[in-house]
Amino acid sequence: MHKIAVAQWLADIARNEYGDLSVSLVPPTVDTKHFYDPQSRAKQPRGKQLVPTVAMYYSTTPWKGCDIALKALSIAAKQIPNLRLVAFSSGHGSLLPTLLPDGTEYNKALLKTN
Repeated sequence: MHKIAVAQWLADIARNEYGDLSVSLVPPTVDTKHFYDPQSRAKQPRGKQLVPTVAMYYSTTPWKGCDIALKALSIAAKQIPNLRLVAFSSGHGSLLPTLLPDGTEYNKALLKTN
């Protein structure tokens, strides 16, 4: 079976440690029609946002590291009180976002099917 890796280090492990040559790198991408910096199209440096914002993928799957991201956010929020969190998930395998702090903007992505 052909495998798809989302990071180069995963593809390297498959090839180098397991001898699996049937693996392709397909890095995660961003829909630039939905998420973009208008300044980048004007070839000018991007300015700072009025409210510092971080984003994260929300999942209740333990190995996804959501707990680590939330701990990092908690530490950063002590230094940046108005820090804003935007979280998103595919909704598959994720419970309601009960672990997210109050004030989080949560978006459940709709997966496109053909």
